[in-house]
Amino acid sequence: MAYNWRAAEKWRQHPLLTGNQRVMMPGLGIGIAAFAVYVAFDKLTGSSKAGHH
Repeated sequence: MAYNWRAAEKWRQHPLLTGNQRVMMPGLGIGIAAFAVYVAFDKLTGSSKAGHH
C-alpha cells in the first residue's frame, strides 16, 4: 500500500493558510479606514470632549 501524499498535504490548501486575509477578516480594512477618518475629523474639528492636554 502506497502512502497517500495528496491526503497528507490537503491541509496546505485550507483557505486560512493560502494568504487570503480578506476571507478571514472581511471588514477589517473598511473598519480601519473609517476609524482613521473619524480620528482625523476629530483632530481637525477639536470636537473631543475629553479635555486631553
